[in-house]
Amino acid sequence: MIYAHWEGFVKSSADYYLEFVAMQGMKMNEIHSSFLSLYFKNQILLGEKSNKNSVMIDFCDSLVSNSDKVIKITHKNVINTHDNLNSKVLVEILICLGLDTEAFETKHKFIDRSLVARRNNIAHGNYEKVDEEEMEEVKRTVIEIMETFRTLVENAATEKRFARPAGKPLAEAAA
Repeated sequence: MIYAHWEGFVKSSADYYLEFVAMQGMKMNEIHSSFLSLYFKNQILLGEKSNKNSVMIDFCDSLVSNSDKVIKITHKNVINTHDNLNSKVLVEILICLGLDTEAFETKHKFIDRSLVARRNNIAHGNYEKVDEEEMEEVKRTVIEIMETFRTLVENAATEKRFARPAGKPLAEAAA
């Protein structure tokens, strides 16, 4: 149950933040490269799916000359926990959203061992003995890391970290 809250919270929060950023109507030259990558990834997928050169030409034109064009960021079905929100998947989600990955570095072992591995063992029919004191510690830590995630998202939204700082080139702004 605790794992389910963890995964659901991260997925929902990330989805809502991505939707919030998508609704900002940012131009290609204004938006942080993490979101720009989502836009281009979607454009490449559309080009592959259509199998038309004209679609890829439009994509190439937008790469080269449309930096002041308002882009449409796809936000539905982008965040994927792979039904296994371990530390590696979490880091990918954080990077996708342009959020700080360092905030969770000390929690990787907890996430992978105490949360995900234990959840997987139970889900696959293995017996896991958990005492009440240990369960309270897991619950407390999960609430703590959920609050950390929430704070990162709230701060990023409030401080408009989804935007590229004015006057900074793409490579420098992404750092």
